[in-house]
Amino acid sequence: MTRDMNILIVARWPLGGIRTYIRYTYGHVSETCRITIVAPETHELQALRQDAARLGARLVTCGDGCARIAKAVHTELRRTSYSIVHSQGFISAATSYPACRLAGVPNVLTLHGILEERLLSGWKGSMKRAALSSIVRRLDGIHAVSNDILKNVENDIPGLRQNHPPRTVIENGIDTAWFAGCRLTHAGLRHELGIADHEFVFGFLGRMMPQKGFDILVDAAGMLAAENRRFRILAAASGDYVRESCEEIRCRELYDLFTIIPFQADPRRVYAAVDTLVMPSRWEAWGLVAVEALCSGTPLIASSCLGLRESLANTPAMMVPPENPQALADAMRAAMDTRRDTSARSQAFAAEACARFDSRKSTNRLLEFMNTVIANQRNASRPKRTAA
Repeated sequence: MTRDMNILIVARWPLGGIRTYIRYTYGHVSETCRITIVAPETHELQALRQDAARLGARLVTCGDGCARIAKAVHTELRRTSYSIVHSQGFISAATSYPACRLAGVPNVLTLHGILEERLLSGWKGSMKRAALSSIVRRLDGIHAVSNDILKNVENDIPGLRQNHPPRTVIENGIDTAWFAGCRLTHAGLRHELGIADHEFVFGFLGRMMPQKGFDILVDAAGMLAAENRRFRILAAASGDYVRESCEEIRCRELYDLFTIIPFQADPRRVYAAVDTLVMPSRWEAWGLVAVEALCSGTPLIASSCLGLRESLANTPAMMVPPENPQALADAMRAAMDTRRDTSARSQAFAAEACARFDSRKSTNRLLEFMNTVIANQRNASRPKRTAA
């Protein structure tokens, strides 16, 4: 079965996990696929440009807003013959849907999230939910990065449990070779920030948004500070909530415990600088950051939330209930008390993690699914013969 395809990737929010997903997924297909990425300009644009160059992909940037993205997709499909459109998330799929139907190009949605109630409340939210649900049911294929996320969406969208559109679950993978041994090869950030070797450093990596649970980490830090525990939290963070989070830390007189630095295009320096990474998420589609930590040999504390509980099964990660600052504080205390043992277990598991989460496996399965979707559309478009 051929895998030679011309793929148009549409990313309404090419940030964080979605941007790194694109980099990992398409990192090994330069000889078999041509890649074009349509995305708006964001504060991670430079990193996206570097990723596109690394992939040998063409990057088409457009202004912000769904209308401009839809126009850019329409222009691409009119000018170039694409095999398939790969939509990153619900909004990307909805935005590209009209142009795909007009051009007769199949549209596959990769689920990177859930239909959040806080974004779909009220009568406007109900209309958005109805419109999204209608479009999702009419797509040509749905790819979920975990069973958790697929079940959640199937429960939220009536009628999706039926056979159409075709669906598959393919767990995410990463460029494991990029992270193997990085705690030794990428050291230095700790000293640049003036953090002493003896200090115990917890890490937080990602966007400061409600989903990621940074507020839960602040609560847990406050509990440990009340016990006169000595530690530091290094947060390499971005997003709309950085200012609010910093203000909350100041108001609670916890600012001396936190070192907050901007978004890091290369997270390996962060993994090398921390003793334990903390992921107090409320939900995840799967957990790319968690797996990066495992492959780097970095100890990990994570919530047993949607997505993470699946990706971290049978690993040495310490799991705590979501939305539970006390349980998180207990796990952080245990990590400090067992520093050497925890580090040794994580280092010993790194090789197994690299073998388990290699993105080449997930990429091959995704390309196979895309080829099936393309074949399904071709078969459906052929005129049916009638009996003489």
